[in-house]
Amino acid sequence: MTGADLPSRRAEAGPPAPTWPAAPVVEYDMAGGDPEEESGLDLSRMLAAVLRFKWVIVLTTILGGAGGAAAWKYIEFDYTADASLWIQEAPNTQQRGDQGPISGSQLLRSSSWIDLLRSFAVLNTVVVTEGLYLSVQDSTFTPAFSGFGLAERFVPGDYEVLYSPAAESVTLSREGTVVEATASGEQVGAPVGFDWTPAIDALAPDLPVEFTVRAPRDVAIELERNLETRIDANAAFI
Repeated sequence: MTGADLPSRRAEAGPPAPTWPAAPVVEYDMAGGDPEEESGLDLSRMLAAVLRFKWVIVLTTILGGAGGAAAWKYIEFDYTADASLWIQEAPNTQQRGDQGPISGSQLLRSSSWIDLLRSFAVLNTVVVTEGLYLSVQDSTFTPAFSGFGLAERFVPGDYEVLYSPAAESVTLSREGTVVEATASGEQVGAPVGFDWTPAIDALAPDLPVEFTVRAPRDVAIELERNLETRIDANAAFI
């Protein structure tokens, strides 16, 4: 075969077949889902993320546990719960004569009035109304605290108040630290929960007056311990 025969053979073979671009191959799940779309949780990726940041997780857990243990050890929590239950029988019980094992006469005996008097429902009211939570070291200056009251939240402790005529101001201090300084005739002590406008005429110029504020519940407990009561049998007076 010579080179002259090549053209004739190409002619006999005909034109080459056209080439088409290859179609993309797409795989489908037998259940009809598309594998490229993620469904559900990928546990392997989650496990890999946990292993990757394991030291961060361990360190955070240790620090959180240590902080909770320290808070539990050094922070004091005081809880007080009191309740009083008063039972009164129906008015027609005595008329029917079908009283139970606990009769009304047993509940309303004279000693019950003493229990009521010693309850915090009564003692707390007395402490707040009479201002027993406040004590002034020098009773001479007690009139300056007329109308002294407490807010719902306050800071108990030892305080002193100083009236300065030159500066026309009143300074309130707690344990050597100035709490507030206001002009004469204005309210003082709001940052620590005091509702008080000192009577300037009852304060000595440039002379600090010391006083103490206590929690009303603490004063009520002390009052209950020191309270002496007596009532005669079947009497109506304590």
